[in-house]
Amino acid sequence: MHVSRNFYDARTNSTHVNYKMFLESLGKHEDRLKNLFFVYAAVVRAVNRADPLLKKYDYQTGLDKLED
Repeated sequence: MHVSRNFYDARTNSTHVNYKMFLESLGKHEDRLKNLFFVYAAVVRAVNRADPLLKKYDYQTGLDKLED
């Protein structure tokens, strides 16, 4: 999916969304879309479960500098 979102066209030396590639590789395949939603839900659940641990851990994201 990310390849079709940031498709590099060597002929025009530009990056753009390639809808045809998206549809052929993912969009027309209901089973692949269901798998994508399942994985997304699993990751969201895992992050929610890890939330207390992540809040206790001291880490830098680089976004802290944007608040200044």
